Amino acid sequence: MHVASLAMVYPDDAHELFVLSPTGTVVGRTEACEIRVEREAVSRRHARFGLDHDGWFVEDLDSTNGVYVNDVAARRAVLSERDLVRIGSIIFKFIAGADVATSPNDTGGSNSGAPLQPVAMRAS
Repeated sequence: MHVASLAMVYPDDAHELFVLSPTGTVVGRTEACEIRVEREAVSRRHARFGLDHDGWFVEDLDSTNGVYVNDVAARRAVLSERDLVRIGSIIFKFIAGADVATSPNDTGGSNSGAPLQPVAMRAS
């Protein structure tokens, strides 16, 4: 099973964890995005995360402010454990495999096709 998530680490008051769908998770300002971020520096459809033969990746969806992986601008990048992904003014940490926290209500089933909901991030 290919489990991955994004932990919102900046701004400092943000403590949310979002489970990614292998078939694609879009981050942006519109309600149609699986991860909705209401920040001016974030485009309506800013970036997409997904899984392919190379592994988990992020790709810029022609956003105004770009996508940065570990402070390097990226049109498309394969992600590694704990990479920092900046989308506008928001910074996410990419987490894969056994380090992914799950909701207490998670039964291990797939949430494919369902809107993604943030779950509380475990304290480090």
